[in-house]
Amino acid sequence: MNNEEHKKVEMAKIVKAIRDTGFVDEEHFEAFKEVLIPPGSVAAVERTIKGLSEEDEFALMCRLMGTTTHLVALEQRPILLGDYLIPDFLARFQPGCSADGFSSEDSSGCR
Repeated sequence: MNNEEHKKVEMAKIVKAIRDTGFVDEEHFEAFKEVLIPPGSVAAVERTIKGLSEEDEFALMCRLMGTTTHLVALEQRPILLGDYLIPDFLARFQPGCSADGFSSEDSSGCR
């Protein structure tokens, strides 16, 4: 992730946090985005916000499935910049059903 991409992710986190508070109506939120997000970056920041929202949805689905034993969101602020992807979560899943005479407790889980 290069420095420009990192800045867009950080900007998206800020904009998403403001949107998610519920204190700002849609009209004011759009005006806020115009002021805060540099021209030419709006589409990239909006794509990143969508990705962050999908992370929230994934975490909720993991909770609802009841098969997740651990789910930790990882901070995506690399100390060393490079061309690599930082994982969104550290997760461990335990099977929720039995098969072929094995129970879910017989599994060591999946990371």
